Amino acid sequence: MVKAEEIFEAAESGDLNFFSGLSIPDLRKTRDLRNDDGRTVFHVAASAGSIPIVRLLGHDEDGGEVVADVNASDDEGWAPLHSASSSGHVEVVCFLLDNGAKVNQQNSGGRTALHYAASKGRAVIARRLLQAGARVDRKDSVGATALHRAASTGHEEVVEVLLEMGATVDATDMSGQTPLMVAASCSHEQVALLLVRHGADIHAKDKEENTPLSLSSKELRAALLSASDAMQEG
Repeated sequence: MVKAEEIFEAAESGDLNFFSGLSIPDLRKTRDLRNDDGRTVFHVAASAGSIPIVRLLGHDEDGGEVVADVNASDDEGWAPLHSASSSGHVEVVCFLLDNGAKVNQQNSGGRTALHYAASKGRAVIARRLLQAGARVDRKDSVGATALHRAASTGHEEVVEVLLEMGATVDATDMSGQTPLMVAASCSHEQVALLLVRHGADIHAKDKEENTPLSLSSKELRAALLSASDAMQEG
């Protein structure tokens, strides 16, 4: 039997020849292995974006029935879909969704794959997840939606996708902050202006009485006021 360490290294590096050279009994045994983080070999391959290995490990020996546990979570509750979405592996994400991945599965922090796609700026993946039934306003353990995450990292294209797909523009997290507050405090001007153009309230208050305007720089404050005035006039 090949050492488990070698198998995980091959999955991470995308060494298809290694897996193709395994006997069918050895290939079957890889499905029960877990690394120190509690991840399966299939999960490691998905995280690395190794789609040929994902397909090989995911299906039975005839290439038909899906035999991998596509929803198996690691020690922190991450499923392969979380990892592939965070890393930007579109083809792997599509494979997982087409083969039974739970699109709204949450990890120990309450985050779904959509939260990670949003925070990393993976617009194509975010749209694919939403088309597969991802809940656009699902909140994590601190009450943040995917829109909060995209706003905090300044990913304008993902913000646009989320809003297009029905995200609540003034959703509040546990501290009462809206995505606009997050964008303003992080000085993401284009995202902040985009949110205002979609109706975000520049006067909303969080639990500490902060508003998007009070959290903004002088320059951003002026831009937000101008954008808000234009919305009211238009």
